[in-house]
Amino acid sequence: MIWDDEMRKRVYDETASLIMTCFYQGKLNDKERDFLFNLLEEVFVFKARPDLLAALKKWCHANDADEVMQEIIMATMLAADFSKDDEIADLLAIINDIT
Repeated sequence: MIWDDEMRKRVYDETASLIMTCFYQGKLNDKERDFLFNLLEEVFVFKARPDLLAALKKWCHANDADEVMQEIIMATMLAADFSKDDEIADLLAIINDIT
């Protein structure tokens, strides 16, 4: 399926709306909301970080990581600065090592 600009904008807007809905319902904290908006921006605006998306998909499907490791990944994700490639590389390494 080829996405035109209108489709990309609609998916972007709906995703942003869902993030804010979850935030207002108390399902996301400030850091989680900010991380999701940063990820959304990287994917839709800059069309970057396919390696991060692949690692996150792998992590979401991994059931064997224990709770402590899951918390480490989550804390690392929420602290990551998307403007710093070395921080994203560290995050990728942690996810790939654990999953």
